[in-house]
Amino acid sequence: MRIIVVPIDKLSVVITLALAYIFLHEEFSTKSLIGCILIGAGTLVMVL
Repeated sequence: MRIIVVPIDKLSVVITLALAYIFLHEEFSTKSLIGCILIGAGTLVMVL
């Protein structure tokens, strides 16, 4: 049995950015968008 708490914890940054964009109409900067993509990719690598 694999524990998946760490990947979910790392995705909290991505989820926070997505919710801020949806509900608060925040704008993404280039750096925050690249960081969000890298965090998502890193989380995917950890899960696999």
